Amino acid sequence: MKELDVIREACGVDEDGNAKAVVSVKLSEINTGTLQEKVLDEVLLDNPKVQIYRSVRYTMVDLIFGSPMDFEFINVWGRLNGFCNEIGEDMNSMRTIVITISPKSLMGEYFLCGLHAAWSLMKSRPDGEMDMIRFVMDSEYFGVFGEAGE
Repeated sequence: MKELDVIREACGVDEDGNAKAVVSVKLSEINTGTLQEKVLDEVLLDNPKVQIYRSVRYTMVDLIFGSPMDFEFINVWGRLNGFCNEIGEDMNSMRTIVITISPKSLMGEYFLCGLHAAWSLMKSRPDGEMDMIRFVMDSEYFGVFGEAGE
């Protein structure tokens, strides 16, 4: 399956109006000497609509919740805020955000993963409220993974 096909399967909503993908947001510290990862927090999201925009240089992943009162939106926003406001104790470590997107229709055969993401709160509509989290990463750190040989 081609990368663009997997992205299409992950984005938007299905015919019943449900999000087409499950999203994991993992907050980690990586020891720069040993490359060992320490997971600090992780949240699994079933509710947001995913939109992915790719260019040669950058990839944007939008998680659109539709309401600033959505529980998953408030939960992940709070975790991201806390993660970014805490100062790492170890000067030999690097903090990173990992986004994993699993299209429901592909039953775990393929997933998309982005590393070293920066994030911001956004409005999904110009006249709306903040109801979306946008992750931006270098396209070098975003890819599609799945069955070998495809």
